[in-house]
Amino acid sequence: MTAIALAAPPLVAARPAEAAQAAPAPAEAGPELMVRDRVTDAKLSPDGNWISYLAPHGGTRTIWLADRHHPGNRRPLDIGGSGRIANHLWSADSRFVLVAQDATGGGERHHVYAVPVAGGAGRDLTPGPDLKAQLIATSNTAPGLVSTLITLPRQPPNLVNIDIATGVQTQTTENRQYGWIGVDNDLAPRIAIRPLPDGGGEWRWLAGKDSHSLLVMGAADFAGSKPLAIATDGGWVVMQDATAGDFPTLVKIDTTTGARQVLLRPDQEIASVLLEQHSREVQAVALDGPTPEWRVLDPAVAEPLADLQARGLGFPQVRGRTDKGTLWLVCFTATVRPEAWYLYDTKTRALTSVLADAAGEAPAGRPMAPVAFTARDGLPLSGYLTRPAQAGAAPLVLLVHGGPWERDRLNWNPLHQWLSGQGYAVLSVNYRGSTGFGKAFTAAGDRQWGAKMQDDLFDAVSWAVDQGIADPKRLCIMGGSYGGYATLNAIATQPQRFACAIDIVGTSDLVSFVEDTINENKALGGRLRSSVGDPATPEGRALLAERSPLNRADRIRTPLLIAHGANDPRAHVEQSDRLAEKLREHQSPYTYLVFPDEGHSFGKAGNIVAFYTIAGQFLARHLGPAAGAPPAPLTGALLARSSVEIRDGADRVPGLAAAQAARAATQTETARAAAQTEAGR
Repeated sequence: MTAIALAAPPLVAARPAEAAQAAPAPAEAGPELMVRDRVTDAKLSPDGNWISYLAPHGGTRTIWLADRHHPGNRRPLDIGGSGRIANHLWSADSRFVLVAQDATGGGERHHVYAVPVAGGAGRDLTPGPDLKAQLIATSNTAPGLVSTLITLPRQPPNLVNIDIATGVQTQTTENRQYGWIGVDNDLAPRIAIRPLPDGGGEWRWLAGKDSHSLLVMGAADFAGSKPLAIATDGGWVVMQDATAGDFPTLVKIDTTTGARQVLLRPDQEIASVLLEQHSREVQAVALDGPTPEWRVLDPAVAEPLADLQARGLGFPQVRGRTDKGTLWLVCFTATVRPEAWYLYDTKTRALTSVLADAAGEAPAGRPMAPVAFTARDGLPLSGYLTRPAQAGAAPLVLLVHGGPWERDRLNWNPLHQWLSGQGYAVLSVNYRGSTGFGKAFTAAGDRQWGAKMQDDLFDAVSWAVDQGIADPKRLCIMGGSYGGYATLNAIATQPQRFACAIDIVGTSDLVSFVEDTINENKALGGRLRSSVGDPATPEGRALLAERSPLNRADRIRTPLLIAHGANDPRAHVEQSDRLAEKLREHQSPYTYLVFPDEGHSFGKAGNIVAFYTIAGQFLARHLGPAAGAPPAPLTGALLARSSVEIRDGADRVPGLAAAQAARAATQTETARAAAQTEAGR
């Protein structure tokens, strides 16, 4: 099969030399930029009459509903819960929006809610104190049902189909071995992944009580192999197969005979596929390379995709189509503004902006430029750089992405924009172990946490200094999750390298982290055991201990800001508690923040703004004066809108101790007034 390549226009990024000449970020691009009215995860209802999307409301992000014919007519949905939203789907009859929402304060125990489009509060379809539910699919052959995966503590998930209107549940599997189960067009269980002890897995085709193997993968191929589409009659499945080369191959597998047809053998990672709504055939493939592009397999979509890319709005991603397929919901991505949403009529070629007023006016952004350099052992590395308005070497913030099986991308990044607006150069690096650059590049990170993966970050900083981008005396390293671990490891191994560091939900003790993950998530635990270290073996346990920042806390002398969610289900808050205890023992300079209603990331607007305001003051103190906007002030009122607990080191951040005292005084006075009112009744 011949694929037509449609590359993105070269307007989505600027070269490094151009970045320094662009207009400065506006003064209002302060910490509030992190919670501005940005529209994400928009979806088109099957009948084409409604657009659902995620946007701020009441201090958090919730699902909104907009009338497609009258976009100004929109409202937030009354979901029924109050936690962070994972994702949402439309019912096939367009009568309900189905929402997966955290039922805990960041603990990631999601419930599925059904919210009627006609109005009224949502209904919890998966009640229960200990379960967590995933949205799997809806189908036009069973428009009143939604398929979910429900998991009870320390048990594998089971597939449950739920009547959306009544809430009646029908369990369709008795699972003892699978980590995930997918469905066909009739919402019957058809494909499942069986985790293997070595961190790999086996995809199996389910046919009633029988099953057979489709694909067996080792640990290196696990993440890159997955199903993308199942034929409406169940005759074939389209999969990404990472076993055949450095990048996953797109294959169609006959579910009866096992015969394989290669649809596309790309030289880049597959980002998404465009499916024909009824046959489920793959029409086009979006590739996630240095410059994103579409590979067209079905000529029927070649002209519409080419027309969209010629509009000069960025790279077009098709996020939804009506049942008839003639109306598309398109998201254009670029580096200097948030996502832009449009409706596209494939017959008339009319392109209509939608949701722009819901998002509010986007601030003028700084261009993000792709960069490339070589690690000390010769491995080619790449990343993205956003420079401040002023010319010359600037204070630098090295942002380390989490995962580590993730990657940084060339797109709008609020954190890059906020930091560059403060006068800092911002560098994000796809270190070895990141995904998106081939299986060999990801595998190069195996057993390299705190070793060669760390060297890549140090080499990135050296490159930025050598290029005249960064002031070597004003460097900061900052990251979340794995990025938090890398931050801690950097200042424990090279205490004099950075002027300051910011660790967000990071891991300090790899031994307990891997053991906890193995106990709670066997699939992920198996991968950590093979690629990070196995605590069940003496040599593996010794490796994990040697590379744990907790065991080198006595070497940390770099000013450090730590932030953690108390309900973090991945890197438990004890990871930071134990580190803070060691830092206190060794009189290291640190500030420790805990958010009691957050988890592995921060989702509430008051908490996000408070954290980044504190971080802004922390950076200004340790990186010195920058030529950008001054850091936002810390006040008692600001902290009062947040749940943040300052566990230690308030005096090490300018204005934090005073703001903490002001909040406490206000809370005391409020409590006194409430008591007097109650006594007077």
